[in-house]
Amino acid sequence: MAKQALIKTIDAPHAPGHRDRRAWVRYACHQEVLCQQESRSSAQAWPARVQNVSLGGLALMLHHRLREGMVLSVAVQTPDDCTRVFLVRIVRLEVLTAHPGLRWLAGCEFVEPVTAAELAGLLP
Repeated sequence: MAKQALIKTIDAPHAPGHRDRRAWVRYACHQEVLCQQESRSSAQAWPARVQNVSLGGLALMLHHRLREGMVLSVAVQTPDDCTRVFLVRIVRLEVLTAHPGLRWLAGCEFVEPVTAAELAGLLP
């Protein structure tokens, strides 16, 4: 992956003796996206920000509270001015306090596997 050298892997602090259970390497992203509940074609889209991304999924910071298990379509504007849509399932929700306007962190897994090239398209 060509962009791999340009980005930093996110290293979360761990307590002594804590074993990292992450299956995938996560990359900082900070990409602005639009999200929409997949089962509702006429539903309103919500702005969100991708905090980090991996081959297994992504973390979304957003204002709207959603439910675990919900499937979202996430529309990403690519550098070549195209829109790429990914389907993700929310697997974890956390309350954010340090990001005004972005109150929820949604840990999401990709519904369909993504390739390394697709992952690189999400990175700045």
